[in-house]
Amino acid sequence: MATEVNESAEKPMPPIEWGYKMRTLGIMGFVILINTYQASVVASAADGATTVVAPGQTPLVRLPSNTLLKYTAYKDVSILHFRVPQDTRTAMFSFKAYEESKSAFQRVCPERDVTLHLKAGSYPVISPENITFPRHFLNADQSWFVTLGLFCHGAETAARITIIDSVKEFVKMHKELLVGIKAPCACAQRRDFYINCLVDDLCLAELNETETLKVKECLMDSKCTPKYQEISRQFEIHHKFATEQIVIDNASCNASILFTISSSPCVAGRCGRYGRCYHYMSGGFVFSTCLCIKGYRGWDCTEDSQVPSSMSILLASLLLTLSNLLFIPSIYFAVRRKYYTEAVIYFFAMFFSTFYHACDSGEDEYSFCLVKIGVLQFCDFYCGLLAIWVTLIAMAHVRQAFVSLLHMLGAILLAFGTELNKQSLWVFLAPALTGICLISASWGLRCRKTRKWFPARNYLFFYMPIGAVLVMVGLVCYAFLQTRQNYHIVHSVWHMVMALSILCLLPNRKTFLPKC
Repeated sequence: MATEVNESAEKPMPPIEWGYKMRTLGIMGFVILINTYQASVVASAADGATTVVAPGQTPLVRLPSNTLLKYTAYKDVSILHFRVPQDTRTAMFSFKAYEESKSAFQRVCPERDVTLHLKAGSYPVISPENITFPRHFLNADQSWFVTLGLFCHGAETAARITIIDSVKEFVKMHKELLVGIKAPCACAQRRDFYINCLVDDLCLAELNETETLKVKECLMDSKCTPKYQEISRQFEIHHKFATEQIVIDNASCNASILFTISSSPCVAGRCGRYGRCYHYMSGGFVFSTCLCIKGYRGWDCTEDSQVPSSMSILLASLLLTLSNLLFIPSIYFAVRRKYYTEAVIYFFAMFFSTFYHACDSGEDEYSFCLVKIGVLQFCDFYCGLLAIWVTLIAMAHVRQAFVSLLHMLGAILLAFGTELNKQSLWVFLAPALTGICLISASWGLRCRKTRKWFPARNYLFFYMPIGAVLVMVGLVCYAFLQTRQNYHIVHSVWHMVMALSILCLLPNRKTFLPKC
């Protein structure tokens, strides 16, 4: 990232906040927060690039390379911080983003959009998904302050009331509203504790700031009580009179004030019922944000417009897991036809696919993870590819001496391809095309040698076309039809057609070998 700044003492720059979504290379602003839709994008000036400086301008700083991530939540943003001198009149920023291929097998990357948000003085608070901010968020033109008065009592000078004491006094006055609170209100799980604590002075005094503010927010939340608007107005009035005091003018009264400013991570230290608060680092800066689950979105994970029902989550999970049971007939017939190695691979393809989707598709409500999901995902893709490869080797009907060699060669190369890019279409097409070439060569040599059709006409004109059609349907579903909304349906179809294709394509000596 290259930046250029003009320095002048004529007039300081006013605070600004801009947002851009563009493909161009130039941009102006203060603090740049970048989010993009491609994992391999790098925001930086190219090494050795020449920065053109106009007459009268002074280059101030060039930031190092910063890798951008595909945006799924605020945790994926990339923060770039610029320090502009106070006497600066005009600042010019030069931004360059380019896609860097990290693999020799993929040299050309598709064009992606890069979105930039610029703000002076703080991180830009943005909502790329156009989700409404929480109700208690302050607007850019709003300010918040508390007036606290001190009273002289002889030689003692003390504050009459603190802010948190005012909040505790208010929630104690309205403790009866907690009785009717139910889920999904954030206080519902500890409702009885809060009710008992508010009537116990010792417990209330020991209640920490986070818990106190949590109860206050519940009393002012539309999901917790129908009187939330009235309670919000009463709190403003109560807090104003509780903190605004009159200071007695007394020349002999001396007082010292110690201010302690603290902040809570995420939204008031929590992320609602369906989120977890995490800390991240970008550009040397630590920030916190909520990571939502079960389809909830927003800064505090309370936006539920795209939340699926529990029944739809359960049905999707069952469909993705139980569709793998169609591999059982394939395993059975592989054993019957004495393809024992293939049967073992089919079994583990079914096993890992079942447990991967059981871990991935339940939205933390119906999910079960046997081991880490990354391990299950690798094994699922790898065993699926290996099942395709060993089936093609069986169809080629090569000498037994070459079968073990081809199995091991495929196992090593497929492990490499799975780790390189498990979701690439070429990872599936490479073993398929190689296997087709091997089959064509083996069958052609057999036909030339015996002067007969190979394999038998029954397999060649009936079983193989059906299996090939099923494979093509599965590849089209996997590569082109899957979306986030229909994933559980289309991917389950992929499971079923691939399992059924094995029944047709795996050779049976009665229908595969030509009769003498």
